[in-house]
Amino acid sequence: MNNVSQPTFATHKACSKCGETKPLESYHRQKLGLYGRIASCKECVSEHQRHRRLTEPGYAERESKRARAHQVENPHLQWRVFAVRRMERYGVPVVADLFTKADVVSRYGDACAYCGGEFQELDHFIPLKAGGTHVLSNVWPSCTPCNRTKGKLDLETVALAKVGDGCRG
Repeated sequence: MNNVSQPTFATHKACSKCGETKPLESYHRQKLGLYGRIASCKECVSEHQRHRRLTEPGYAERESKRARAHQVENPHLQWRVFAVRRMERYGVPVVADLFTKADVVSRYGDACAYCGGEFQELDHFIPLKAGGTHVLSNVWPSCTPCNRTKGKLDLETVALAKVGDGCRG
């Protein structure tokens, strides 16, 4: 008989601030942290942030500016979050890769695929509502007017509807 032991995975962890042992879901994720989680539980992190907002002048404004700048520099993080939420809402299987705007630009260029205007949004060839996936091979750049016009249409219908004609988003 094989005596190789199976690895065990922790389900709980002790918080470095309050010392309480809590389920891993009580900790924010962090790739390099113990068990893939940060050292302090969500409650302690929240309390620490609340304390800083109350005691440090300008803390809330700095954090708000930092968060907005992060969103502008990393739109791909929100693309994935929004795509996953939409697929869950539509009840279709969630398949979502993480790719950057640079990945899309290197593959398709930095202009709207329909009219050649400015790249403002991602468009899914096969719409998410129709079971499409959020992967690099199912997206391309689009301007807002063309993406709104296309909506949930498939590519064949889009070609017939001449999305992009006269638009320079």
